[in-house]
Parts: sequence; C-alpha cells; structure tokens
Amino acid sequence: MSVSALWRAGLSLALLAFAIAILVAKGGALLGGYEAVYADNALRVATQAEAGAARDKALVEALDYVDAGLGFTPNDPRLWSARAEALLRQALSASEAARSKLLNASVEASTQAAAFAPNDGSVQARLALVLALAGERKPAAGALARSYDLDAASDIFGHRRLEAAGRAWMELDAATQRRVAGEACVLAGRGAADRARMQRLRFGAADAGLALALDQVLADGACRGAQG
Repeated sequence: MSVSALWRAGLSLALLAFAIAILVAKGGALLGGYEAVYADNALRVATQAEAGAARDKALVEALDYVDAGLGFTPNDPRLWSARAEALLRQALSASEAARSKLLNASVEASTQAAAFAPNDGSVQARLALVLALAGERKPAAGALARSYDLDAASDIFGHRRLEAAGRAWMELDAATQRRVAGEACVLAGRGAADRARMQRLRFGAADAGLALALDQVLADGACRGAQG
C-alpha cells in the first residue's frame, strides 16, 4: 500500500473515531438529562409528601437517579443541584449524628453545582444555606452576597436566603444586610404564611441582628402592602 493510501486510511479511521466519540458524548448527555428529569420528579414527590417513609423513599430515589446521571454527565449542574437538594432535605430531618455528614455532603454537591453553574442565583442561595447550617458562617456570607448579585429578589428561594442570613448575619457586609431586609419586606407582603415563616425564623435560629431586622420589617405597614 502506498504512503498516500496509508495516509487516507489513517485519516478515515481518525474521522470515524471522532464521529463515534461525538455520538457517545451526545448519547451520554441525553441519558444524563433523563436522569436529571427523573431526579427532579422524585424531589417534587418528596416536597409534596409528609415526613415519613414516602418522603424518605423519594429522596433516596432522587439520589439514585443523580448517581446514575453523573456516570454519563459528571459536569451537569442540574444533577449536582438535585444531589445537593436531596441531601439537604435528608439532613433537615436526620438525627443529630447523621445530620453533620449529610450537610457536609450537600455542601460538596452545592459547591460542584456552583462551579458548573456560576450564574445561577438559586445554586448560590442553597450553597449559602447549607454552609450556614454546617456552621461555615464566613463562606455562607460570601455565597449569600453572590446570590443577591445574581438575583436581587426572589419569591422562589428568598426564604432560604433569610435562613442563611439568620446564621451568618455578623459576617455580612452592610450592603448585603440591607438586601436581606429588603427581600424580607417583599416576602412579608406576600401573605400571612410568609410572615409566619419569618416569625419562626425570628424566634428560632436567627442571629440577634436579623431578629431585630425582621421585627422592623414585620412591624412596617409598607411591607404588608395590600395583604395588610
């Protein structure tokens, strides 16, 4: 076989290998995407279920789907976010002995999600919360500030930011503290359920600084708006 023929044969094999690699990558991404959807569905079931066996089973299923998906697409932020969320929910209902381990695992998954989705404010909000729950107050304050930079106000994950702020208040700069108070005002205007949730935080784990800010918000008629 001539040198030219050998070169053409080598090029053909290289192109074939490249095409196969693309197909494999696309197939893996598709399978990973399916697993992300399944994990989200399992988390939705867990959200709607009461505490107990049904919710525990849904969270385990979510983690199983996530682990399967990460085998195909290890850089998918949706999968890491689902993993972080499932672990966080397990931690919140776990025994004291298991809680720390689950929170640390959620911190790791949240950090991965933030690395692969640096512009997602909800990812930073979760990271701030799990760091705060794990006692990492200063890193939690940094994640909280980044969350506000990415999404100034949120009806979806705003309460999580209040929870994080309640545990890391003294580490927040003045600008972030003002943002927390502003978001609390918006949430207070949504209705009685939101104000009750803020009251539980105020009398629960909130730092004294946030407790005072929440007192001011809850007493401010302007924050109640039409809800009154």
